[in-house]
Amino acid sequence: MSEPSSQVEIREIPIGDLAVGSELNARFESIHERGWLRHGIRRWLGLLSPASKHPVVVLGAWDLALAGSASLCGAIVGVWGDTPVRRFDDLLPAADGLEPELAQVPDTRADGPLAQVPDTRAHTPEARPSGGFWHFVAVTKAPDTEHRVANPLLEAALDFVQSQQGAAQARTLSPIGGLDRVWATLGDGQQHGPPAAFVRQCLESLCTADGKGHFPITWLHPARGATLEAVLHDSRRDERRSCGITLRFAYDLDPKVRAENAAAWAAFLAARGEAVRTGQAREAGIEDRYFASAPLPPCFRDTDWG
Repeated sequence: MSEPSSQVEIREIPIGDLAVGSELNARFESIHERGWLRHGIRRWLGLLSPASKHPVVVLGAWDLALAGSASLCGAIVGVWGDTPVRRFDDLLPAADGLEPELAQVPDTRADGPLAQVPDTRAHTPEARPSGGFWHFVAVTKAPDTEHRVANPLLEAALDFVQSQQGAAQARTLSPIGGLDRVWATLGDGQQHGPPAAFVRQCLESLCTADGKGHFPITWLHPARGATLEAVLHDSRRDERRSCGITLRFAYDLDPKVRAENAAAWAAFLAARGEAVRTGQAREAGIEDRYFASAPLPPCFRDTDWG
């Protein structure tokens, strides 16, 4: 689908090729082991099966200098839903009345039911639904590769959505890692969790001396042209670092719009940095951070702050 360099090729991985017990399946799981599996991502790895009721697409980055499964050096996964979800776990089936984040994924052992490789026709390109929303899980990169694959994989994912029939859209979600420490330091101590106004202030204004956002997630998607569609309170009660809050980002499929958004985001960061340098910002009282105001970029203009 895309060729970011002469050394790496981006192409789709058929779901059937990720069958449990295969070398490619083992390689695919290995590139997710650093941290991701500890954060519960093994749950959505259970969706990567012909048995999944949700259409799934897997795009892989392949090192052309290597052979076989070892050449897989990165991946991005998209799961389709007819509406935007509040968390990736909403795409998992609830079990025995449990919350979705506590539900068990299908048995993927080599002798389990998924090893039988059910009918894969529902996951063929021809059978994919038109319209709807493709939710992309974070890009993962093999620890033994030096190739930079994040941007090429994201661009390939957006190209994939644009190639689908109907008005399909692209979304991704992320918790606000580190919000718990900010709330513990700056909160009023009266609320069970940070109110919407506090979260908005932190996302719009809390920054470093050069204007960069305090939260790592704000270094990623807005810089690539995404807009913050919604702040989803109480969406992840199992995610303490984000006080249970998930951010949902939307990606426009027009590369020109994404480039304009990214440029506006860079100008926004520069304006916040200038506010700090000229004394127009105030110290936040946490880790040499500041609250600096600047005209809002497109990233924040239509946000549902909850």
